[in-house]
Amino acid sequence: MKKTKTLPPIDASLLTHEIADKIQLGLLIFHLENNADDRSLKLIYANKAAETHAGVSSGHVVGKTLDEIFPGLRTKGIPQRYADVVRRQQETEVEELHYDNGQTEPVWFSIKAFPLPEHCMGMSFKNITERKQAERKLEASNERYRNLYENTPIMLHSIDSKGRIVAVSNYWLTSMGYNREEVIGRPLTSFLTDESKLFAKIIAFPYFLEHGYVQDIQYQVIKKNGGVMDVTLSAIAEKDEKGYFLRSLAVMIDVTAQKKAEAAQEKLIRELQKALDEISSLRGILPICSFCKRVRDDKGYWEQVDIYITKHSPAEISHSICPECLKKHYPNLAQKNTGNPIKPSNRP
Repeated sequence: MKKTKTLPPIDASLLTHEIADKIQLGLLIFHLENNADDRSLKLIYANKAAETHAGVSSGHVVGKTLDEIFPGLRTKGIPQRYADVVRRQQETEVEELHYDNGQTEPVWFSIKAFPLPEHCMGMSFKNITERKQAERKLEASNERYRNLYENTPIMLHSIDSKGRIVAVSNYWLTSMGYNREEVIGRPLTSFLTDESKLFAKIIAFPYFLEHGYVQDIQYQVIKKNGGVMDVTLSAIAEKDEKGYFLRSLAVMIDVTAQKKAEAAQEKLIRELQKALDEISSLRGILPICSFCKRVRDDKGYWEQVDIYITKHSPAEISHSICPECLKKHYPNLAQKNTGNPIKPSNRP
């Protein structure tokens, strides 16, 4: 039987240090020299990643207290909490810690402290400064976008996949007469007239969800004071990387004055057309009998001139007697009224 080669014993402490130096998280081990004094937390070990994340050399910091290495942490209560980790044998976590000692560039850490034997405490951490800087840039960008969105002098609004308003511009609120708290979370359709609401639910919104845009949709919206505003709405959809709808960006344009002007123009055109039709009814050549002076209409019937004019124009007939006819038919009356012509009468 072949003998198995006996391996030399492994120094567990060396193995532990080697593993600790391989991990990507910073690792610091502190010993609480005096159980009653949280200022006695002294660093006894730092792995290589700790030097990278904290920006300090282990040769310069091992043997120093936590307050000496990071003096700014005491105002945040960190040494006190870490001493309690040793005393109570309970771990604690500081998800995000902003550290600024006034001498170096401010940094952010994500830290977790855990108890170890022999009055020791381990602290694993990583530098999250780049992530926090990116988050702050994103927050600043979002804030600029929000300010631009809210202060643009256009009626802007956004809805979610259920049609509820999630954002509106200040101009939208001013035009509609609402406060932001009265609008956010409400369905857009709650601001539409019944006819517009039906069109939105049956046609416009389903089309928008399917195609991702609508253009120049005609709506009537109800303002807070009860007034109705005619608007045209155009919108595009914002979707995530999987193509799911997130929110919309919609623009409404008040066309109430334009609609009123168009209605007034249409009314004027109708009135002019009616007047033109009335005027044109008496245009052209009128067939008049040479003897009785009756007029033939377009159906072939003969009518008296006054009746024909009454039917085919807005003019009113006023009957009177001219001087020649007065002499011919009423000679005696003509002599009595010499110089006083007979006034017109509306009687037939």
